[in-house]
Parts: sequence; C-alpha cells; structure tokens
Amino acid sequence: MSKKTYNHAFTMSFSVSGSEHADWYDTLQKESELVWGAIQNRLSHGMNDVLESCEGFDTYEEETLNKT
Repeated sequence: MSKKTYNHAFTMSFSVSGSEHADWYDTLQKESELVWGAIQNRLSHGMNDVLESCEGFDTYEEETLNKT
C-alpha cells in the first residue's frame, strides 16, 4: 500500500523597487530582471523569511498509480 501524498499551492509576497512603470503588469512584462531579482532576494534570506512571505491557498490529495 502506498502512502498518501498531497499537492499544496502557495503564494509568495515580494516587492519590486526601482520600476519605471506605474502599472505592476507592465513591470512584470517589461522589467523581468527587476522581478527576478526581487524573487531571488526574497529567497536568499533563508527559510524563515520565506515562511513569513508565503500563504497556502489550496491542497488536494494526489492520485497514486498502482504499478504492476
């Protein structure tokens, strides 16, 4: 018998400073280097910082396939 496994969905907060665009969506599209830098900066501070910036919003049990 196999163990149950679960899939969890999370959101993570971070901020992007130095953008030249007033609209956040334009920042995502046109300043991806700033966005990636902000994400990497958030992650580089370790798990405690990640725990503070994450929120779970969905969980479901994954289906297991019986291999024969």
